[in-house]
Amino acid sequence: SECPMVSLAESLDRLPHLVSLKISDCAFQGGRLGPVRSHLDEEGYRVLGLALARHSKLTELDLSGNYFRGGPGFPHLLSGVAMMPALSNIKLNATSDFKFWIGAEVLRPDSESTEPELLLLALSLRRNMNLRLLDLSEVNESRVKLAMTQALVESLAGRQPDAAGNQVALETIILPGGIELPLRGLQMGDVTDLSLRAATRQSRSAFAPIFAHALRLGRKSLTHVDFSNNDFEEETETIVDAIMPLTESNLRFCNGVDLHASRTVDSLSLKNTPIMPHGICILATASLNMGCVVSLDLSHCGLDATSLSLVLKNMLKKQTMRWLDVSGNVLRKEGLNHLAEFLRFDRRLQFLCAQNVSDGRPSSWLEFSHSLEANVSLVTLDIRCNALGIGVAERLRRTMEERRSTIPMSLDAKVCVLLCNRKLPYHLQLPEMHRVADVSKLFAVGACSPLFLIFQFCGQARELLIDEETSRHQSEQREMMVRRLEWWHPRPMDTDSSHGTSYYSESA
Repeated sequence: SECPMVSLAESLDRLPHLVSLKISDCAFQGGRLGPVRSHLDEEGYRVLGLALARHSKLTELDLSGNYFRGGPGFPHLLSGVAMMPALSNIKLNATSDFKFWIGAEVLRPDSESTEPELLLLALSLRRNMNLRLLDLSEVNESRVKLAMTQALVESLAGRQPDAAGNQVALETIILPGGIELPLRGLQMGDVTDLSLRAATRQSRSAFAPIFAHALRLGRKSLTHVDFSNNDFEEETETIVDAIMPLTESNLRFCNGVDLHASRTVDSLSLKNTPIMPHGICILATASLNMGCVVSLDLSHCGLDATSLSLVLKNMLKKQTMRWLDVSGNVLRKEGLNHLAEFLRFDRRLQFLCAQNVSDGRPSSWLEFSHSLEANVSLVTLDIRCNALGIGVAERLRRTMEERRSTIPMSLDAKVCVLLCNRKLPYHLQLPEMHRVADVSKLFAVGACSPLFLIFQFCGQARELLIDEETSRHQSEQREMMVRRLEWWHPRPMDTDSSHGTSYYSESA
């Protein structure tokens, strides 16, 4: 074979009595200083791993110096190593007692454990039926990767059931940072409160698979789940998928929010509550989708673009929201585009506050400024503390103050006025419009009615709140950049002065 790993695998099949194999520093991934040739190869690693798993005599194995980050093949090799029937000692960084890994009741990897060692440990736990405590508290948190926790969950799910047919769970797993997961108690239904709240915002995407596994074990007993300040980033969906089934059974509180009470209130404030994106998704699906919330404050709560899009979809569906605050959340261009798409179709929202939500690029607001031209319900827009740029600020001001400076009185407000008028004493009621048989005479007959005139001219003046100083400062910086470009770079061949000016503006 042209692949050295496949050739080595074929050689192992021809050496059934081999007991020790040293293939350290062989540059499986293409070079001692980093991947050069085969760092994207998977088949070679898979074939060699299967050959090692079949070998019944190998007790000593040295694979040190062959691991580089980013290569997809090495985990396939370790999967085969984890299933070697006679392996006693394995060397990836330092020599480890493999027999101890698959037979001990308590495992405590130290701070020197490397990424490949932790991955192999996670893969080998499938064979350890005695393990009761896995303590990773001394492990460097930066070395705990998503692939390792995924392998750990697969190993726990693949353990053989006990005599009663129940899956045997570890009693406890302690993750870096002192995070303790009582898996056995969750499985037996003894734990009702799973609180893993962090004091400050922490990136925990690598822990998402094991957190989701704990939630699945406690799906019948958990009533309180608190993962506040834990940001799972791209693995947020994993956590949401694990929590959603709990909301249909006994779960009452998620990240400090009463899901049941949220369905009955008309005003909900989560200001400065670190509910995080996964908590927002749960709230939007389990509560907002079933309630009639009119006012929602999501300022400084860890909202991101994905969770915002779910909230806005429910708002479009329910059409009850009139007041929304998303200030202090990093929404970036994607989140602003979600807001823009929402404003194009919404006919209810009257107040929107989005202070300090952009990534500092004025171009992120272009789509948002276009969407306001189609909106006929928004009365107050507060987007202070954002880098808008002079062009976007002028467009917003032209839309809010010149093209459509007032918003007509809403239909439900008109109905409310009519109902209140009818409840007044007869001598205080305003006369309503006369009924006519001919529709063409409706406006001619009813034009003198006070209610008709009120409804015709009543409206709300629009208000735009932006930082004038910030926009002016950005405009000055842009003009200065244009002047510098005119000084240092020659004007384009086109003699049209307007073309040259636009060229410099785009460059700036």
